[in-house]
Amino acid sequence: MKIAFYQPHLDIQGTGVCYFDYAYFNEKILGNKSYMIYDKDHPGSHPLAIEKFERDLDTFALDGQEDMDLLERKLDELEVDA
Repeated sequence: MKIAFYQPHLDIQGTGVCYFDYAYFNEKILGNKSYMIYDKDHPGSHPLAIEKFERDLDTFALDGQEDMDLLERKLDELEVDA
């Protein structure tokens, strides 16, 4: 199963850590494919978080900020199940 996770920004605190854990262990424990999607120029993103996500997961940056049309197109492109 392919599962996409969307977070407008990737950070090294609370929600950023949770999203990483969900996506990472979705692959390691459940055997699913995880995709992390975030907004490329979001001011809340932290470079170290982006580096960690890109190193350990398939990560995609969208050019807009909270642009649901861009997100829907990326989800269709990746053919995600959830």
